[in-house]
Amino acid sequence: MKLSLIRSLLLPLLILTATGCGGTRRLVVYYNLTQIDAGHRHDTQFKNTKITLGIGPIELPESLDRTQIASRLDNQRLTYSDFNRWSGSLRDGFATVLMEDIAVQLPEQTATALFPWAKHFQPSHRLVVSVSQFDGQLGGEVILAARWTVTSGDGQDSLATRKSTIRIKTVGDQYQDLVSAQSQALAELSTEIATALASL
Repeated sequence: MKLSLIRSLLLPLLILTATGCGGTRRLVVYYNLTQIDAGHRHDTQFKNTKITLGIGPIELPESLDRTQIASRLDNQRLTYSDFNRWSGSLRDGFATVLMEDIAVQLPEQTATALFPWAKHFQPSHRLVVSVSQFDGQLGGEVILAARWTVTSGDGQDSLATRKSTIRIKTVGDQYQDLVSAQSQALAELSTEIATALASL
C-alpha cells in the first residue's frame, strides 16, 4: 500500500519534469532604447551658441534598476518579464540616449558629456534629472515623469527647474512596442530640455 501511494504521488511530478525537459525552450529577447530620428529633430533656435553641456547624474527608481523590463498592471503594481530584458543598464542607456537626443538639437559643434566627466571637460551648463516613472502598459501607454534642473557649469546656480510628464501610446501590445514608445517619450523629454536651454 505504501509503495503504491508513493508511486501515485511521484507519477505526476515525473510527467511534469519530462514535459519541461522535452518542451520548447523560450528565448530571452534583449532590447535597448534608441535615439531620436535626426530627420524629425526639433528645430531649436539658441540665443547662446557657445554651450558645453554636462549631463547627470540621472536618477531612476529602484524598481526599474534591474535587467527585466517592467510593465504596469495598474497604478499600484508592476510586473517584470524574465524573457524580455534590457541589453544593459537602463540608467546608462537612458542617460546615453538622452544625451544623443539633446545633442542633435543643440548648436553644431556643441560638446556634451555624461557624469562623471573627465577633468578637462568644463561645462557651461549642467543637467540633473530625477525620474519618478518610466514604464507603461502593454497595449496601453508609456508614462515618463521626471523632474530636471539646468544649472551653471559649477552647479551653484539653478537656471531652470521643470517637471515633465510625457505620455505616449504604444502601437501594439508587444514589448518591442513598449520600448519603442519609451524611446519616443525620451525624445520628447529631450526636446523640452533643449527648448529650455535655448531660452537661457
